[in-house]
Amino acid sequence: MTEPAAAVAVRRRWNWWKIGFFAMLIAFEVAREFAVLVSAEGVQPTASKMIYGDSAYVIARGRWLRSDGGSQLTPGVVTIECRKDSQQCLEASVSTYQKGFFPPELDWFPATFTPQGVSYVNDNPTCARYAVHIDLMQQRAFATRDRKANPANEVCAKLEPRIAMELGDGYVSDPHPFKGHFVPLLQILVWALQAGD
Repeated sequence: MTEPAAAVAVRRRWNWWKIGFFAMLIAFEVAREFAVLVSAEGVQPTASKMIYGDSAYVIARGRWLRSDGGSQLTPGVVTIECRKDSQQCLEASVSTYQKGFFPPELDWFPATFTPQGVSYVNDNPTCARYAVHIDLMQQRAFATRDRKANPANEVCAKLEPRIAMELGDGYVSDPHPFKGHFVPLLQILVWALQAGD
């Protein structure tokens, strides 16, 4: 059975190797753009927010997120365990830097217990003082970081005077993932999808 002359003419007219070359070029570019975005994302520690308390102890876990509208804090996770019998809280925290983690920090702090929750102050850092309150009635944990009035270190003067925080879930997505990256095909794709809505 022979092929119709019209089909042969169409097959000869199209340069399929050129179409295949450009299709592969576009596929490689999309893969490159995804790789750029994934490598630029950085480390995102995850810990689901949890607050629990009974007559003997209080536990809070999650990530400190700004509640005063400022820029994001350095990603990290924290677990706080407070024991009523010792009137102390153990705070274990891990922070990140770019693609790595700092060693965990463990500290004990004297705590004040009430039927509504527990509070303590972390005055250990050179530059700042942290006041933490775990509210069992609202199932929320709050903290404020106040810059110390006369820091011994000049770097401390660059800190914001006050930051308000609340314990939340670990992962925080970037609202502007394309900012600072050359990813034209993904930007066109997102624009087309948003225009279709």
